[in-house]
Amino acid sequence: MQDGYYTDTGGKQNEEGLRQWADKNKAIVSTEVDGLKPYARISFERERLRENAVIKRLLAREQDLTADYSEEAAAVTTKEAAKTNMAEAAFGTSKKAFDAAYFKKERHDICGDTTAGQENVGSSITADLICLCIIQGAIAEKDCGNGLTGRLDAGGSKEEDAPAPWTAIEAHCATFPKPKLITSELIHRNSTAFFAQIGRGNAENTATNEKFTLGETSTSACDGADWKMCVNYLLQLGKNKPGIPWVTALEVAATYLKNAEEVALAAEKAKQTIEILTEQARNAYIEAASEAAEQRKTQQANNNPSTKTPTEVDCSKHQSSEKCTAPCKWNENSTDKSKGKCSLDPVKAVKQATQAAGTEDKKEEKCKGKGEKECGEATACKWEAETCKDFSFLVNNKLTLIAAAFASLVEL
Repeated sequence: MQDGYYTDTGGKQNEEGLRQWADKNKAIVSTEVDGLKPYARISFERERLRENAVIKRLLAREQDLTADYSEEAAAVTTKEAAKTNMAEAAFGTSKKAFDAAYFKKERHDICGDTTAGQENVGSSITADLICLCIIQGAIAEKDCGNGLTGRLDAGGSKEEDAPAPWTAIEAHCATFPKPKLITSELIHRNSTAFFAQIGRGNAENTATNEKFTLGETSTSACDGADWKMCVNYLLQLGKNKPGIPWVTALEVAATYLKNAEEVALAAEKAKQTIEILTEQARNAYIEAASEAAEQRKTQQANNNPSTKTPTEVDCSKHQSSEKCTAPCKWNENSTDKSKGKCSLDPVKAVKQATQAAGTEDKKEEKCKGKGEKECGEATACKWEAETCKDFSFLVNNKLTLIAAAFASLVEL
């Protein structure tokens, strides 16, 4: 538990928070996967400290990367900003759909009917498409595509007339393939293609670097009459001019998308690195747990001989006085010394068991000092005579004493 995390400024402990923390950690530690507990606490201190140091270092690195990865949320916000700007490029500032009210303006103001141009030109892609594809004073002759034969005259508000030709243009555009993904590169590439068309349809004897019209015209004027269905961007693209509004909106969208693409790429790299670090942390735990398990086996193997006192059966296996050592004793044959017998000395057996108990008490401290409740919860301990003792040693010790007592009765 982090120091002070479950206490207020006055030092009062948050009992409920502490309980929830304990329950959560208990559940984690008790989790089993394929019969194993992958989050159990490693018992041996040396292995546990080493594993903790490795995982702590990996965790610090992972937390730094998580900050980078969480920035993907910012990338989502950036993408939304890009969508907003693309909508404004299509329909006009602060618009998300076709705005018929914009056509309250005179058509000539929207398209640039004079060679000098108009300030309102280039407000949106929708307005420019109407200037290019819909004629005034007559019915369009499919100039932009099959079926586009609408009409939008100049003179006064056309708020009620504009939606119909736009609906036809939108339906026609919907038949063309759409990009699967809109990227900053795609926007820049299409913008370049768009600017390459500026001036190409202008048949007037004007210097090439002064032709700022898109579409066909013979006079640099775009009044919507036959051969003048165009857009005049002179006041937008001429010297020291601000640029075409909808193109500017697309460039802003491209910048947002570029930032989002870079953040998403960094987030993906961070995610991959986090996965690698997580695997390294898991491997560090598994290695330490394996070494702790081996150490436990070795310790148990080393401890068992010191706690086990030979029995009568063990002693009877010795066939010579040299191998018949305490607590066994060698009984010579009075007639034939080579045919002696090794048997258990009950007095020495009891003495050795008592000495082993003292040694075991020094070696095994895991049960010492535990209360009755804690002692009962520990698998290797048992409450006996108001004291928590090593259960495995008690069993071995009792069996040895019983065997020794039984042997003494047999000899008596």
